[in-house]
Amino acid sequence: MGARIGVFRCPLQKCHHALTKLEYDRATCPSDKPHARLADGLGMYLEVTAAGGKYWRMKYRHGGKEKRLALGMYPAVSLTDARKRRDKARDALAACEDPGQLKREAKLTRALLDATTFEKVVRQWWAHWKGLRSPRHADYVIRRLEADVFATNQKSPALPGFFIGASPMPQADRRSRPPR
Repeated sequence: MGARIGVFRCPLQKCHHALTKLEYDRATCPSDKPHARLADGLGMYLEVTAAGGKYWRMKYRHGGKEKRLALGMYPAVSLTDARKRRDKARDALAACEDPGQLKREAKLTRALLDATTFEKVVRQWWAHWKGLRSPRHADYVIRRLEADVFATNQKSPALPGFFIGASPMPQADRRSRPPR
C-alpha cells in the first residue's frame, strides 16, 4: 500500500501512521501467540511478549542478511529515546556499518574500561581461559592466584594496553622451570 500523491499511489513510499504513547501503554499480546509486534515506522517496532514484557526492536538488513537490534525495554526507554536510537542505527547503516556490531564493540569497550584493577582483568582472563582446562586444574590456578598474587596486589591498576584477547599471563618455558 503506497502513499497517495494526488490521485495516484506511490509504491515506493509506504503509508504509515506512527503510534502514540497511549497505544504502546495499552498494548497486549494475544493469548494464542508468543508475541505481538506494533510497528512504529522505519523498521522500529514494539514487541509485546505473552509474559507482558515490552521491547523496542529494529529490523534492518546488512550484508544481505536480515537482522534485529534491541533498542531497550519499554517504559524504561521512552518512545522518544527509542526513536533517537533507531535514527542513530539508521545513520550507521547509511555509513555502511552494522549497528549490531557497533553495539557489541561498545559493550566490550565498556567492559574493558570497567576492568581497572589487575585482579578484575585476571579474573576475566581466567573465566575465558578455564573453558579449555579441566575443572580441577582451573580451580587450582585461581586458588594460587588468590593466595599468591591477589593477596599482595590489592588495588593495583591494570596494565596499560592490556586486551582480553591477548594472553595476559606469560607462558613459562618448560625448560626454565626448576626441578621438582
